[in-house]
Amino acid sequence: MPTLLCWARGKMGTREAQGTAKGFAERLFHARNASPPRDASQGDGQETTWLAPQGDDRALMLEVEGSDDGPRMRWLLQLLAHCHDAPFHQEMRQRRGLGYVAAVRYRESSGWPRLGYVVQSPQASVETLRQAILGFLDADAVRLARLDAPRLERLRRGLLARQGPPETHDEALERARRALRRSSTDIPPPDWRLAPWQQERTALDLLTATDLEVLASALAGGTLPMRWWAHAPASPCSPPSQCCPPAT
Repeated sequence: MPTLLCWARGKMGTREAQGTAKGFAERLFHARNASPPRDASQGDGQETTWLAPQGDDRALMLEVEGSDDGPRMRWLLQLLAHCHDAPFHQEMRQRRGLGYVAAVRYRESSGWPRLGYVVQSPQASVETLRQAILGFLDADAVRLARLDAPRLERLRRGLLARQGPPETHDEALERARRALRRSSTDIPPPDWRLAPWQQERTALDLLTATDLEVLASALAGGTLPMRWWAHAPASPCSPPSQCCPPAT
């Protein structure tokens, strides 16, 4: 879009909001004009977004989207993040010695559930990080998702402890609004008489270890929507105008 629109909230004053928006616009300009290093691999056909150089490290994130935005998929991705996070960290940092950041995180962007497999390294190339992430998923994604009944129940209790029923009236209204925004159909769900948090609890209670294993198999097989986000240090260029946008 030709015009940048942003919202400022909280205790930010007018001048601070304007300054923050201007800084964000400058960063966005550089991000949109980022390009891969000359020696970057073309990958395996999946989309890769290169971030503008802002440091000396290489970093890579595999962003995996859920196949839908329903409560069942959101719970499954959160469970999968719990299963993969610690082993992923151990594989990347201790066994492969790739870097100092390695994590699996669940996030929601625009109401859509996603997983991020992130590795940051001062030395390894982006392609090395890519192959390491793919190797982990191929070898361990399904194995780590095979849970026995007691462990699945413990993970359920942990998720409910952090995302239980709302504690205030305002929180209940906000969660109801979020549920309405997520709705993509005019046909009410079978449990439409339940509050959103009751629907979420029902979806979690109905999940089985087999459901989680099927999702992990889809992830390892590359059938879920996914894309790569990559960062590499700026390579020296001469003259600078050929690779760097002019200062404004």
